Amino acid sequence: MKTRTSLLVVLAALSLVFISCDTTTIPTQTTASTPVFSSTVQIVFTVNFNLNGGDGEAPEEQIVESGWKAEGPQNDPTRPGYVFTGWHATPEGGELFDFETTPILSNTLLYAGWTPILP
Repeated sequence: MKTRTSLLVVLAALSLVFISCDTTTIPTQTTASTPVFSSTVQIVFTVNFNLNGGDGEAPEEQIVESGWKAEGPQNDPTRPGYVFTGWHATPEGGELFDFETTPILSNTLLYAGWTPILP
């Protein structure tokens, strides 16, 4: 019986030690040496330009974050006998791509639009 009583006293004492532990020493802020991992995934798309028969080099590929807008190329391409009409989503032309209002939501290929110069 003495052994059982002694064991209970020891367990009770250990319980008080665990209950009274000071937990304020656990670090709550990261430091420069603590790696921090983020679960945020940044989705980006490419915007490419096809001269569609024009001369020179196509504008550089743009890497655009999803939902953001691409920038219109600084220089218009040239093509002998044609006037550049803007950038389009299809090689046949159609509606102009609006760099000011159109968000990029997928990889995008834009084509130069051309109108022949009449003699």
